[in-house]
Amino acid sequence: MLGKPCKDPSKAIVWDGVHYTQAANKWIFDQIVNGAFSDPPIPLNRACHRQPAH
Repeated sequence: MLGKPCKDPSKAIVWDGVHYTQAANKWIFDQIVNGAFSDPPIPLNRACHRQPAH
């Protein structure tokens, strides 16, 4: 199956019917970072913190 990629990948989820666009990957990443996919929702900067070495 061959086809043309979308003209503006910043406004699409997939560019060839199979692969996510950079815009879609960024949206997923942002949701993970801000805690939207965790229960309870905890942003990564609060969930992953280092303890001082002793």
